Amino acid sequence: MPILVAALSATMALAILGDSMLYAVLPAHAASLGIPVAGVGVILSINRWVRIATNFGAAGVFRRIGARAGFTIGSILAVGSTLSYGLFPYFGAMVPARIAWGSAFSLLRLGCYAGIIQESAPTDRGRLMGLYQAISRTGSLVAVLLGGILAGVIGFRATAIAFGLVGLLGLLLAVRFGRRLRPEPAPPPDPTPRPRFELAWTPVNRINAAVLLSAFISPGAAVATIGLLLYRRYGDTLTLGDATIGIAAVAGAFIATKFAADIIISPVFGAISDLLGRRPVAAIASVITVAGLLLLIIELPLGLLALGAVLIYIAAAGLYIVLETWAADLAGGGDWRARMSAFATARDVGSALAPMLAFALAAVVSLAWVYAGCILLALLVLAILPPSPCAGILESLESNPAPPIKPAPAGIAEDPDARSLHVRRFPLRHDQAGVELRGTQPDRPRRRLPPHRLRHLRGHGIRRKARSRRGRRLFERPGAGPGRLGRGAGNHVARR
Repeated sequence: MPILVAALSATMALAILGDSMLYAVLPAHAASLGIPVAGVGVILSINRWVRIATNFGAAGVFRRIGARAGFTIGSILAVGSTLSYGLFPYFGAMVPARIAWGSAFSLLRLGCYAGIIQESAPTDRGRLMGLYQAISRTGSLVAVLLGGILAGVIGFRATAIAFGLVGLLGLLLAVRFGRRLRPEPAPPPDPTPRPRFELAWTPVNRINAAVLLSAFISPGAAVATIGLLLYRRYGDTLTLGDATIGIAAVAGAFIATKFAADIIISPVFGAISDLLGRRPVAAIASVITVAGLLLLIIELPLGLLALGAVLIYIAAAGLYIVLETWAADLAGGGDWRARMSAFATARDVGSALAPMLAFALAAVVSLAWVYAGCILLALLVLAILPPSPCAGILESLESNPAPPIKPAPAGIAEDPDARSLHVRRFPLRHDQAGVELRGTQPDRPRRRLPPHRLRHLRGHGIRRKARSRRGRRLFERPGAGPGRLGRGAGNHVARR
């Protein structure tokens, strides 16, 4: 795993500690802090609504000041918002802090996308995207489990301040490794006016629609209503053998299972999508979602109900990481900031609307009808997925086998002098008559030489051409034809 992706993911994990801690601790401590119940709902949800607007604002910030500065600003806002939870635990102060956190999350997420797109190729982007999700979600799991324990021992304010101080480590990582995000040259001005948003049914918009619908299912309706489903079927308590467990504790265990699924499943599905392609893995995840929802609809024992919830959490984690990687694959064909921001906004809209609509429907109809509607949405996701741009490593090897290597004509051997330059030794090319073809490109990939090796070659007086009895050494830039030997890792050395 590239160190840049690991550092950016760790920064996100440390920044998200305060946000995840609020979901586990604030409802139980709201009365002691003087915050009404309705105010708790506003505090916990306003950051999601803010992100709908700040996602595109983050793209504009990255376009103007660069990824490094934008990611660092997001880390500063995250630390400041977490510290303010403990320093000013009042409704009037926590609402602006949550707005700042929504803006920080948009900047941090876009910075992580920038690092993954920079350090990955289509053949390993799914694995890196899955590892990013696993590392960042580890922060959420630690905050949920540790936050409740610390809040009961040292109080809400001290817990928030402690998490804010730990978040300073993330700020140090952002300053240290954010400089590795490469600045991009400004694109040339486009003389033809284009709309800001693509309204056509393009593959990019189909992915955005798919992630909106999948986010409505989970982490939307299926996660938000699991506590209500358990309450309607088993009441306030659940008896397991001789033990009696509160239904809220059971619902909390279900939600903790979702965080564990995000950590474990995301890298697995990402790596599988690199091998098999994006669309097949997304289709498998949609089918698993339908199976899990069917187990929730039918009144089955608690073990099968738990199995249905786990299947939904696994499928949701896998489907999101595949769609996220798919969006990054398509973002390379245009402004990646705007496209990844649109993808993130679609997910935020789905996860924000789902709890409201699901509870509104649950007030008038059974939850089985809500889950039946989610099944239709899962099938709709499967129908609108575009053709995959990344066929997968295995499928590409089957459809494009490597061409056979033609042996050199008898009596003509490879250049033995090429070994002294530490350059990959290519056989000399010949036509059917056995005449050497010096100007053709070799079949094998050329070796990329590091800058220090190129300076060493230049120090020995090697320039554009060095004549010898056996052949010529030709230095060139990729796609530019023969030229002078230059500096940098973009230069290649080929032996003719």
